[in-house]
Amino acid sequence: EIEKAFNNLYKKVQEVKVDFNQILGFNKNEIKDFLLNLNLGSGSKRIEGFVNLDKFDTFNPDIVHDLEIFPYPFKDSSVDKIILSHVMEHIGQTPDMFNSIIRELYRICKNQAIMDITVPHPRHDDFLADPTHVRPITVL
Repeated sequence: EIEKAFNNLYKKVQEVKVDFNQILGFNKNEIKDFLLNLNLGSGSKRIEGFVNLDKFDTFNPDIVHDLEIFPYPFKDSSVDKIILSHVMEHIGQTPDMFNSIIRELYRICKNQAIMDITVPHPRHDDFLADPTHVRPITVL
């Protein structure tokens, strides 16, 4: 899936007749050496410089994948940064599923990777009123 997303980006760059190697400073055969940043559950909030992944293809993510299906389409210890913005409260309804998600995130992250997780407060009206919220996320 990463290679497919990368090839799509490569084709777009070629369409504007710009030298891909000059812009990014590497060629697609050296993909293993660049930073891999993921925006998981991207929805309509695509982030430039990140691989945008979502369960639905509505907003044309780079990769369509359900975060409750394992394994994720990334190699062990390959990810530098993960953003999960208003996603964790929608997934992992059972303790086993939630723990499996956390294990999978751990598997794909490099040592010292950054995970930026944003969730609503569990007592906020928006949290309580949304029927797609399956679990509160709280500070231990």
